[in-house]
Amino acid sequence: MSMPETQTQIAQDAIAAIISSTDLVTNFNPGTVIRALIDMNAAIGANIEQQAFDAFYLASINSILTITDTTPLDAQPSVYLLMFSLSSSAQSPQTLAAGTQVLIPGTSLLWSTTSPVTISPGGVSYVTAICQTPGSVGNVPANSINALQSPIANLTVTNPSSTPIVPGQDAETPTQTEARAINAIATIHRGDANSMESGALTATVTDSNGTVIEQIVSAKAYDYITPGICYLYAFNGVGNMSTQLLDNLTQIITGYIDANGVAHAGFKAAGVYVNIYNPNLYTVNIEGTVTLYPGYLWSSTESLINSALLQYFSSLNIGDALSYSQIINTISSVNGVQDVVLTQPTQTLVADPLIVAPTVAPSASGLTVTPSTSLAAGTYLVGYTYTNAWGETTISPTTSVTITANQAIQVSSLTPLPFGATGVNYYVSQTVGGNTLGLSASGTGQQINLTQVGSATVIPPVSNTATVNGTLYVPGSIILTLAS
Repeated sequence: MSMPETQTQIAQDAIAAIISSTDLVTNFNPGTVIRALIDMNAAIGANIEQQAFDAFYLASINSILTITDTTPLDAQPSVYLLMFSLSSSAQSPQTLAAGTQVLIPGTSLLWSTTSPVTISPGGVSYVTAICQTPGSVGNVPANSINALQSPIANLTVTNPSSTPIVPGQDAETPTQTEARAINAIATIHRGDANSMESGALTATVTDSNGTVIEQIVSAKAYDYITPGICYLYAFNGVGNMSTQLLDNLTQIITGYIDANGVAHAGFKAAGVYVNIYNPNLYTVNIEGTVTLYPGYLWSSTESLINSALLQYFSSLNIGDALSYSQIINTISSVNGVQDVVLTQPTQTLVADPLIVAPTVAPSASGLTVTPSTSLAAGTYLVGYTYTNAWGETTISPTTSVTITANQAIQVSSLTPLPFGATGVNYYVSQTVGGNTLGLSASGTGQQINLTQVGSATVIPPVSNTATVNGTLYVPGSIILTLAS
């Protein structure tokens, strides 16, 4: 059984056949039969090379798609955070069922709310809504989704920000899918803070149709505080993440085996324990006055300023500072604004702020209790500090309390605790005018009875170490008025 001829053998056979039938075998000018055969053979070889390269490239891309588990993405609808407002003239709260539809007047674009929501007279409530038309067409300007399909008296709706919680995306082209798979190779590493943040951003929750209805939009990992422990903060763009999203995020970070028995490596390093939290949301009120250029109306400019500020806040990630100058620039960039003077905030708010140390002495008094306490009759100094997982503030001013035998020192409630504080340490001493106090108890800031002095003398911190990691600055009230 003979083997098939190679391309070279075919060309050699053809040349031999021509040599046997003509005397013009030495004429190799372009256009001759032999030159044509030689050029044809070269072209065939080049074509084979190109086919081989194309086949290799296609195999490489398919391998990358398989390794990274990348499949073409279907068109995805946008998801917006909507704000419903009910006039104070309404007689009772208004409850909207999940699936309530809102729209952009004059268009066919509809959004459907994802959960029930109740709005009180004179109040506002927020809820997410999914666009019923998949694709980038659902990414719309701020305050454009402003009508209910079935209007309700005294009730209004809007999307305060142009930035969707989940952007609408058109169906991927093959080139986009390939690019996404290749980019995935660059983030395939595991085991450090950057990889955990990258992995967290892939966590999603989908509905029965495969539509993404919740996802992580910002993540920040702190892995330098305690050896072997990482603190990961993740935000879904609305508030506290759902149980489903937390479960998916935990799987992604720690690794899991899917329903097909395929093992997926986690983004954390082996032996590292990861604590997952919602971010510490720090509400910032914006207050001040604005001067307009002649010819501009405050009634229209104010809404543009509010939209620009909300857009700036939505651009912040966990662990970003809130820039005072950027707030000024954001307001000043609105057409018609000549000048702005802020009264709140008054300075840049740092990325990881400290708990504000207490400046008010506690309210304390003697209280007879049963069984008796170990405190001897006498005069005591009482102070307190705020604490969290990262540290402790400096001590408050102290209060002097005189008690009799069998009495405890009752300290009134210190709640609400300031931003970032999770606990309170109490200090008690009989050294009048002294600054060394014995640790007596720890608590949550609720009213407490102190019944004993600590077994060892503990000195309160001389500097504030209570950092609030995982902070995300979010907008509160925006109260800007026209300068007179």
